Amino acid sequence: MQRIVRPILLTCLTCLLGAFLNGCGGNSGRPEAQNKHASRAVKQAASPYATVVQELYVAYFGRPADPGGLANFENALAGAGAPAGIQDLTAAYASNKQVQSLIDSFGTSKESQTLYGSGSTQDFVTAVFTHVLGRAPLSEGLSYWSGAIDKGTLSKGDAALAIMAGALANTTVQGQVDTALINNRLTVAADFTAELANGSTSDTYSGAAAAGTARSMLSQVGAYTDISQFAAVITSTIGTIATNSPGIHLVAGDIRAGVNLLYPTGMVQDAAGNMYVTDQTNNTVDKITPDGTLTIIAGSPGVADYADGTGTAARFNAPWGIGMDSHGNLFVADDGNAVIRKITPAGVVSTLAGSPKGFGQSDGTGTAASFFTPTGLVIDSRDNIYVADTENSYIRKVTPAGVVTTVIGTGGPCDSIPARGCFGAPLGLTFDAAGNLYVADSYYGTVRKMTTNGVVSIIAGTPGVHGLDNGVGAAATFNSPSAIAVDAAGNIFVSDPPRVAMQYYDMADFTIRKISPDGTVSTFAGSKSTFTQYIDGPLASARFGYVYGLLFDKNGTLYMADSTYSTIRAMDTAGNVSTFVSRYGFPGSANGTGQAADFFQPTGIVADASGNLYVSDTRNDTIRKITASGEVTTKNGEVQFGMDYFYGTQTFDLAGPTGLAFDQGGNLYLADHAGNSILVVPPTPSLPRILNRNASSDIGGSTSYFQDPSGCAVDAAGTIYLTDTTSGDVRKVAPDGSSTLLAGNPGHPGSADGSGMAAAFNAPTGIAVDAAGNAYVADSGNNTIRKITPGGAVTTLAGKAGAGGYADGNGTAAAFNNPIGVTLDAGGNLYVADSGNNIIRKITPASMVTTVAGTYGTARNILGPMPGGLYKPQYLTFVWPSTLYVTTANAVVRVNLP
Repeated sequence: MQRIVRPILLTCLTCLLGAFLNGCGGNSGRPEAQNKHASRAVKQAASPYATVVQELYVAYFGRPADPGGLANFENALAGAGAPAGIQDLTAAYASNKQVQSLIDSFGTSKESQTLYGSGSTQDFVTAVFTHVLGRAPLSEGLSYWSGAIDKGTLSKGDAALAIMAGALANTTVQGQVDTALINNRLTVAADFTAELANGSTSDTYSGAAAAGTARSMLSQVGAYTDISQFAAVITSTIGTIATNSPGIHLVAGDIRAGVNLLYPTGMVQDAAGNMYVTDQTNNTVDKITPDGTLTIIAGSPGVADYADGTGTAARFNAPWGIGMDSHGNLFVADDGNAVIRKITPAGVVSTLAGSPKGFGQSDGTGTAASFFTPTGLVIDSRDNIYVADTENSYIRKVTPAGVVTTVIGTGGPCDSIPARGCFGAPLGLTFDAAGNLYVADSYYGTVRKMTTNGVVSIIAGTPGVHGLDNGVGAAATFNSPSAIAVDAAGNIFVSDPPRVAMQYYDMADFTIRKISPDGTVSTFAGSKSTFTQYIDGPLASARFGYVYGLLFDKNGTLYMADSTYSTIRAMDTAGNVSTFVSRYGFPGSANGTGQAADFFQPTGIVADASGNLYVSDTRNDTIRKITASGEVTTKNGEVQFGMDYFYGTQTFDLAGPTGLAFDQGGNLYLADHAGNSILVVPPTPSLPRILNRNASSDIGGSTSYFQDPSGCAVDAAGTIYLTDTTSGDVRKVAPDGSSTLLAGNPGHPGSADGSGMAAAFNAPTGIAVDAAGNAYVADSGNNTIRKITPGGAVTTLAGKAGAGGYADGNGTAAAFNNPIGVTLDAGGNLYVADSGNNIIRKITPASMVTTVAGTYGTARNILGPMPGGLYKPQYLTFVWPSTLYVTTANAVVRVNLP
């Protein structure tokens, strides 16, 4: 049948185009330089088949070929022995089964189903005519082509090929105009594919969104388009595709996507200025070049284990201190394995002393010796290694041959005022230029000195007396001296964090202390009674978290391993503090566009009807606005909807805002978790309405209160759904402010399914509500996703309580690790920010869980094509048709779904 149809098709198409289409709006004039355009398309061909493949792509999909598709189809046609011209290829369809299969594959492709799957045959034919000729067919042509496809005498791929071939064969006046249009589109298509192939973003040209963008570009090309002026449009289109391609893209904030740094502790520097850092949480040893480039030289990120080997084949467990000998070998206190490791310049890792996990306090050689918690480490001028064995309360010496001896300590804290050689918990170690050893005793709050002849003395602090008093010698007090370093003038610098870990809203002392050569102690940086903060700038205003590493370079710059904020900070000789290397960017509050803006632990996120994003900048106690262009604005303590949105002379102070939601009237609802309140912010300039902790009576007649509101959602009726993380329940708050318990037993965490108070949650966080009034909750403490019906019946939708981890699968066969935020799309799919696994998960209405963004086991931000990488995603919101906006570390990213 095909052999009979083929000549008829071409003859009929010529007739249709020549006799019928002249009245379809085409210009009967002769376009300029049409032959030049045609020859250009041919000259750009990378192979004899390049032009015909572009003709197929343009006719069927209305877009340029992607570089991979072009190459694959060229090779397939060559393998089939196909002719390279479109007229001959059209004829070969009937006789060459391989050619037939290749052309028909267009109709069975995923893109074809996306474009034409739900449309009629007439819609398909109209689309092909629009792609080829820039207009719809006449009724006779539409009937002919759609009828042939419906009868099965012509496949869709064959029809697209024949329509293109017939148009190029039309020699009428209108046909010449059409030929010029086609050649112009083919030229643009070839240029587009070539530019994409020569650039670095070729892999972004995939998916429906990218195809649609390229299709829109090509539809702008007509018979009279000046192709020589179209290059800028091609470049711009490729840029737009790269920005909107499936993958992870930065919206605003500074995520330092290439850095893999979690909890830096020890630091040492070589003569070339390269820094070597132990990452205790990541279980790696890293190298940082003078320009801030970080690479892992030993250990596997996130894998805590023990193994000698080369580079990333080696395994560490919570490495702490690090030093370098005169031969360029690195030595590491491998705390979790209780051994001292050696790394050669070639990256070969071996064990110098200690028995892996053979915790003890024995002196000896090599594996005959034992350590308990080796932490601080420093190397003297003779390549002897000194180690702070913290829990043993010893200072140990390890010779280059691996001989271990105890040089200071009596084997534990003293019950009374300690002797000079009795330590509580030695941590930081350093030498001065004369070879004297200094020890930071974190338990007793003192700084000790051991001279070259072994005399030990306390140079600052009084054992067991803690504080932040400045003074000389014993008159000074310390909290928990940790890292220690000496500058060229003999001044000793000591990091002095609080004695116990503090919540971010508690008062604490995070300081750097200075001990001058005469024993005078002063507070060099940081401040007494301040929150743990991250502030760069002049020394007087700089703030830090827990600093567990200090290092002076040869130029006098002081480097600080700020473990709390996963950064290496630098203070120059003028006293200015800056961030040298950061895992997740600069915490801050600066406004700006894109990466010029700063956030400090952003959490909740929501989009308004105009496409603006609103973000709870939790640690800055503000709500930030991000426009479509990535411009970030804010006003401290004030919700700001626009540049003119102010509350007169009044401001409103927030305290740790988290969950956000908009209702249909444009009111913004926010959970102010440290303020224990729910705020309703109207779309007109006025102060928010506060639903405070004493909202109404509900539970058993007792007074309702919000102990720790976190997640927030609003249904179509304006009812607020609220998770109370600390209390462990889910509330409903009516528009009038009255609160009722939906599910959970306040103050009684658990994982039970059931109705109302018979159900139990463990630290619920994010919440989303569907059109039917069902609520979906991230039960972070249980590592599960729960569903609550409008009547309060709770079931576990996905994950299994007590079985946290990572696994895709159906329902309880899936596993999560600290899920935080949830959001719904229009199809009822639920997306989850699986924070502990550093990924985004999707749960279908049938409870099937898959991973859609981020890479399990990769705890860092990686922008670009899927799967990319995410670091601690928090909350997220879905924007139609296929975009997730996610708060992660100190930035906001956009996840374009395929």
